[in-house]
Amino acid sequence: MHNNSDAKNPFAKKSLALYIALSIAALWPAGVSGAEKKAAAPEAKPGIEAVKKDLKATDHKKRREALKSLGGVQAPEKQGLLREALTDEDPAIRENSARMIGSSKDASAFKTLSDALASVDKSSRLGLLEGLGDLGDRRAVKQIAGYLTDEDRNTRWKAAEVLGRLGGDDGVDVLLKAAREDKDDFVRKAAVESLGKTGTKSAAAALNALKAGPDKKIAAWAANVLKAAGK
Repeated sequence: MHNNSDAKNPFAKKSLALYIALSIAALWPAGVSGAEKKAAAPEAKPGIEAVKKDLKATDHKKRREALKSLGGVQAPEKQGLLREALTDEDPAIRENSARMIGSSKDASAFKTLSDALASVDKSSRLGLLEGLGDLGDRRAVKQIAGYLTDEDRNTRWKAAEVLGRLGGDDGVDVLLKAAREDKDDFVRKAAVESLGKTGTKSAAAALNALKAGPDKKIAAWAANVLKAAGK
């Protein structure tokens, strides 16, 4: 015979409900919603072995995703994998790997980027120049300055831009020469603006020389840069 005593006992029902509520509360902190609980769960990241495998995939999109994942991986072989990616057939992968190497500030980064820059054609230079700019190692100034006379306009422009980011007096003379003599206004303006970013007394003197020079366009650019710098 079925016992209906619990069904007729309201106190028993309340006790059971309270027990269930307390049990649930013990699992999660008060005030945490279901959505927050889901968001709190850590997202699984691919391990280094999965990343290494995908970096060799035939699909360039898969390789791009693998390179992106590599950014969040801490492993001894990370720099080696980034170096290998510098020679990928996909330009986006080559550029992004160079920038990741530069941003890593790893002790091997300068040599890796410098050696790569010396051995590639213009299709891969921009990313490597960007990487050296991200690294911020002023040992790169002399090498980068050499590209201010390259036949490729985009290479000269990027070299001028990165020299401004690296700062210091080492690049002032070559930037002044590029501002005065380069045949492309795009490069000349980049050189003037980089003199402003350099921020040294020598750079300010170079800008004032350009401001007083016969080329009205360059003079106006130099004047604007000096004004923006409060000089």
